[in-house]
Amino acid sequence: MNDPESNAPQSQDSNAKGPTTLPKQYCPDHVKPATPWWKRLTSWQFVFEILIFIVTVRIAWIYSDQLDAMLKANFINKNAAEAATTAASVASQTLDELKKSDRAYLFVKTTQLRNPKSDTPVVIFEVSNQGRTPAIKVTHQVQMSVCKYPLPPGYEFRDTGSVNIDAPLYSGSPENFIAAMVTTKQARDLMTLPDHRFCGYGIVKYETMGEAHYSHFCYILGGLVSDMAEHCPTHNDSD
Repeated sequence: MNDPESNAPQSQDSNAKGPTTLPKQYCPDHVKPATPWWKRLTSWQFVFEILIFIVTVRIAWIYSDQLDAMLKANFINKNAAEAATTAASVASQTLDELKKSDRAYLFVKTTQLRNPKSDTPVVIFEVSNQGRTPAIKVTHQVQMSVCKYPLPPGYEFRDTGSVNIDAPLYSGSPENFIAAMVTTKQARDLMTLPDHRFCGYGIVKYETMGEAHYSHFCYILGGLVSDMAEHCPTHNDSD
């Protein structure tokens, strides 16, 4: 038989301790949320923060307008610079064309061989202005030689002295004449050298419209038996 005492409920020890319950403030699941920043501000602080925000937005708006104005100004200035460059280029081209069309152009040709059978023949060169404006500061260099005919390719003449023509050469004005003396020795050499001719050559320098220019000339004359002249194959150029 069972002992009746063994079935009797056991009395619990009054001093036995159950699970410990922590206060809510110490429980992770019960952390108090932080107070929003605007709730921590006083009324005056809140108003001050709002004013700062409004001023900041206004400054950003002003800077945005200024940036937009600067971009527009840069675009306008770029277009103006491009237009000015184009206008300057057109003006320069127009000036160059005007100079080319209205400047002086001096040309030289022979007119005659005087006294061809004498000991001192004279060659007359004619300088004329075929341009529209006067040629100033005109100087010329001219020389006579006895050259082999036909003139050898690449033949180089020696340099000559310079002579001034004091008066300006106007367009359509009477031509200026240059007389080139042939020495007695040259005349005698030509008589003994049938395959040689007189060569008259030189340069005319001048200024027109503020720029310097030149005209080279070279002519072969028919010796002592003719006053006919022809251009040399070279040494007839101008700028």
